[in-house]
Amino acid sequence: MHTIPSTMSAALLTGHGGLDQLEYRTDVPVPEPADDEVLIQVGAAGVN
Repeated sequence: MHTIPSTMSAALLTGHGGLDQLEYRTDVPVPEPADDEVLIQVGAAGVN
């Protein structure tokens, strides 16, 4: 069984604009799912 880490990596949009508003961080807290939600680990994702 895997343990859930306390932080995750994320690309955060910090405001309106282009790439200058995109920030990559590795200290984002992992969300806590509610009773009717699930937490999914994403291995890879793409944006077109």
